Amino acid sequence: MTPSSQVEIFLTEDSSIQEKDLDLSQLSSSARNLLLLAGAEGSFSFGVKICQGEEMKELHSQYMGDDSETDVMSFDADESEKDQGYLGDVIACSSVAEKEANARGHGFLQELHFYILHGFLHLLGYDDATEADREHMLNLQKQAMEKEGESLRS
Repeated sequence: MTPSSQVEIFLTEDSSIQEKDLDLSQLSSSARNLLLLAGAEGSFSFGVKICQGEEMKELHSQYMGDDSETDVMSFDADESEKDQGYLGDVIACSSVAEKEANARGHGFLQELHFYILHGFLHLLGYDDATEADREHMLNLQKQAMEKEGESLRS
């Protein structure tokens, strides 16, 4: 990765969590690690929204035809925005993150970071349609977080 490779992450105004509570600095470092691991170079940005379960159910139903709560969804930017380095938006569900973090015995913030990195991989063009592809994405996420010293899901 070139020294100019970077990732800018911004939190949307309607997010249910505040920027200071998400630790965007650590998340950006993990995202840069993910770029390196994925063999991608350049400067990218993407938006993050943290929402509650009911809103995620609505979005999941509207865009995926499934009215269940899900952990994360990503929405690609249009081509003109991508030409400027803006990849799109990642929406992560705080209620799912809280349940999963408690079940797996690690922190809520680490679980949210894990979801956001997963969405970032989707914005980079990764797909988890097969179990092998999903495992590859999950391994990249884990490695990127480990480089920042974040505890991970088991």
